[in-house]
Amino acid sequence: MPDNLEHELPDDPSTYAEAMASKHAAQWTTALKEEFDSLRELGVYKLVPRMAIPPGRKIMCSRPVFKLKRDQHG
Repeated sequence: MPDNLEHELPDDPSTYAEAMASKHAAQWTTALKEEFDSLRELGVYKLVPRMAIPPGRKIMCSRPVFKLKRDQHG
């Protein structure tokens, strides 16, 4: 596997705000929607109101990782 697939490159957004400000914002929006739809369909998680979290339990946080797909020439 080429090294550049494992490392963050300068034009890969590191935050949602950067992704939405990039020239690829429409593609990122589509990709995020497809990913969340897939997770929902597979039953990977269940949203619960914060008030319903039992004392002593922690909320799991996550964030998307943005990587531009590149061919063997970059």
